Amino acid sequence: DNDEAGRKASQEAARIIGYDKVKLAKSAEKDASELWVKDPTKVLKTVYDSIPYTPAGILTADDLWEQLEDYNKIESVPYPPCMAGLNDKLKGMRFGEITLWTSGTGSGKSTLLREIALHLIETTEDKVGVISLEESPAETARKMAGMALNRNPAAEEIPIDELKVGFDKVFRTNRVQVLDHQGSISDGSIIDYLEYMCLSGAKYLFIDHITILASEGAEGLTGNEATDLIMNQLLKVAKKHNVWIGLISHLRKTGEGRSFEDGKLP
Repeated sequence: DNDEAGRKASQEAARIIGYDKVKLAKSAEKDASELWVKDPTKVLKTVYDSIPYTPAGILTADDLWEQLEDYNKIESVPYPPCMAGLNDKLKGMRFGEITLWTSGTGSGKSTLLREIALHLIETTEDKVGVISLEESPAETARKMAGMALNRNPAAEEIPIDELKVGFDKVFRTNRVQVLDHQGSISDGSIIDYLEYMCLSGAKYLFIDHITILASEGAEGLTGNEATDLIMNQLLKVAKKHNVWIGLISHLRKTGEGRSFEDGKLP
C-alpha cells in the first residue's frame, strides 16, 4: 500500500512481527486494488517478486545501484570559457552540489560569480537566483547590467540609457530572481526565500556570502556551529530541489603576521 498510511502500517507491522520474517511486495500503483484493476496477473507476480523488508534508510543492492545510476547521469554544466582551467579540473557545475568560493578580501569572488551567472543567462534557458547580502538589489542590478555591456560602472559613469540596454539584456526576460534582503535576514527566513526561488524554477543559486548568513540567519548560533547549521540547510536545498549553489566565503582573520590579501596561505 503506497500511500502514507500504508507505509506507516507496513513499518509498524514489520517492527511487531520481526524484520527478519517480513517481505515487502512493491508496485508502482497506489495499492493492490488499483494493480488488480489494471492487470490481475501482476498482483500474484508482485507477491512472488517480494523482497526482504529493510527499514527506511538502509539500502538494498538494487536501491544502491539505482542511486549510482542516477548519480552517474547528473548533468554537468561548463563554467564560462574564461574559466577553462576549472572546467578541466572540476568538469563544470553539477546539480545537487555546492561549490564554495573563498579568497582574501577584494580578490574578485563576487565578480567571478556574476560572470558565471551572466554566462548561464546567455547560454541556457534556466532561471538563476541571486542573493547578494553585502549590497542592495540596485547595486547588484547596476553591476550585472554593466558587465553585460563589458563595462565597469565602478570605473566609469555609464549613461542611464546605455545602462538600460545591459539591464534589459540580463533582467527583462524575468529569468533572474534577486532577493531584496533589506539589509537584514535575522528572522531566519533565508532558506524560505531560497526554497521559493527553487520552486519558481531557479536551477542555480548565487549566495554572497555565508559569513553574513552565519552571523544573522543561524537561529542564534555563532562560530562553527552557525556555519554548520547554514551549510546543512543549504545542502538540503541543493539536494531536495536538484540545484547548483555557488557560495562565497570570506577567510577568517587570524591577526597573526601577513594577511591573506598580502599572500598569507589560507
